[in-house]
Amino acid sequence: MQICRIILIVILACAGYSVPLGATTFKQPPQRAEVKLAYGPNEVKVGASVFQIIRAQVATLSASDFDTFTVYLQPEKNDEPWLHVTLPAAKGEAYYLRNYETADANTQAIAFYRNGNRLYAVQATKIGPVADTAGSAKTAFDFKVFVFNGNDEVPMFANDGAMKTKKQYVNAQEALEHEFFKP
Repeated sequence: MQICRIILIVILACAGYSVPLGATTFKQPPQRAEVKLAYGPNEVKVGASVFQIIRAQVATLSASDFDTFTVYLQPEKNDEPWLHVTLPAAKGEAYYLRNYETADANTQAIAFYRNGNRLYAVQATKIGPVADTAGSAKTAFDFKVFVFNGNDEVPMFANDGAMKTKKQYVNAQEALEHEFFKP
């Protein structure tokens, strides 16, 4: 049965259809649901949970500075530790939320949004043959959606779904604005 599902996903993906990655509940967020973040700490309340999302910039010796996003779940009591909310990957770059920049474009962008009483993160990543080059060419983008697992002992973002842009863009932020958070 699993092999049939995999074959169907491959066929649909080759035909240009967006295929969710194991999620059936992914829904387009309302436009106003995006959480706009300033640099530094941002307190975000979602249901009974309070998060601190730290947005910071990493400076490099090239024109490829980028932003990082560190999410903490605040405890109910001041003397308890803040818990780092990570992505599903065990370690490495896929463990953290960050933008990727080139001299010409941002090839990956991160945004957060609320939907109901849940916190989501979305990662827009440039795909295609020019995705790893200078970045100034228009390409499609993949959106990976992560949802907070609601666990206050091992807080993580879990995979919630994926989709691909219908149009092509130079910048990941444009793709998010025009297709993910579209009016």
